[in-house]
Amino acid sequence: GVQTNFRERIYPIVEAALEVIGAGVLTTVQDLGRDGHWASGISRGGANDPNCLRLANHIVGNSQDMAGLEITAVGPTLKFGIASCICLCGAPITIHSGKDKNQMLLFPSRRPVFIKKGTVIRFGSVLGGFRTWMAIAGGIYSRKVLGSQSAHIAANLVPLKIEKDSHLSLGSVEYDLVTLFHKTFEKSSLAGTSQNIDELLSAYPQELVFPPWFVPDGDLRKNSQVIEVSVLPGRHFNMLSKSVQGRVFESVWTVSSRSNRQGLLLEGEALPTSGMRNIKSEPVRFGTVQLPPSGHPIILGVEHQTTGGYPRILEVIGAERSVLAQLGPGTKITFKPVTLDFAVQKFQDVRQELKQNLKAVSLKTGNYIPK
Repeated sequence: GVQTNFRERIYPIVEAALEVIGAGVLTTVQDLGRDGHWASGISRGGANDPNCLRLANHIVGNSQDMAGLEITAVGPTLKFGIASCICLCGAPITIHSGKDKNQMLLFPSRRPVFIKKGTVIRFGSVLGGFRTWMAIAGGIYSRKVLGSQSAHIAANLVPLKIEKDSHLSLGSVEYDLVTLFHKTFEKSSLAGTSQNIDELLSAYPQELVFPPWFVPDGDLRKNSQVIEVSVLPGRHFNMLSKSVQGRVFESVWTVSSRSNRQGLLLEGEALPTSGMRNIKSEPVRFGTVQLPPSGHPIILGVEHQTTGGYPRILEVIGAERSVLAQLGPGTKITFKPVTLDFAVQKFQDVRQELKQNLKAVSLKTGNYIPK
């Protein structure tokens, strides 16, 4: 068969290239989501942190919008039927040592990792966050629904998660993979000149082959005991009394175990809502903070409903999307009020950081710049 990817180029498909031996807690196929379906009640969805997926794709030589895996809490066990190159970006994740199943190692993330044919990777727990994203050279190939491969659990679109004993197909990138290998290891005496990726990897005794360099992660809040989330006042913030407004920012909220990709439910001392008037349903977005009658705020997630009738008391700024993506059950947060100018500047800073990281990767891989 053939695959038409987002670059409108034709590649043969490598059927069943990955075998899913174990599925993990929640591992889904995600790209950058689907636009244009709000009128049908379907939000964009896609990767919770699209910049992580963009960077991981770029590192393995894919176009930034190719589909990869979003790994939540505990990762899957995957057997690679072909030599591959993967990259993980997001929260750090452990893997089981090949020699000792009880020994856990930290996976070398934010860099290209070449994997020999037949290798089994047993991912463990996500650390210092809740999610990480795995790109693989060639991209995950699966059926598109409404223009996207992304699993949208709330809308019940495409396979909701990968299952044990299933298989994943890839786009074929053997030549690109060899090129990426030569550029990544051009200063290594082991690199050789072969145009066969299996021969190149056979020169290394280990199953995972990767360079010493990696793209640094600039967000230092992941290791904080309480995460500050920057917000702007929402349309209905003034419906709260001054004292309740103060409590919104003074309170420490805990992410509930009932949270999901549709929204983060916050636990803590309930805010009074008895005097709040009813409102008509209005459009909402990823990061809208609603206040339902229970008095416990809800931060809408990537699979949010397209309209909502609860008061919108806060809006998480766009630059904090990567922060929201890492908030798992039990995480403690506070809301930090910021100005619109601050929000705009932070958004520009995030875009600039991604641009610089993409450029740095291209420099590290020589003239191998993904199209």
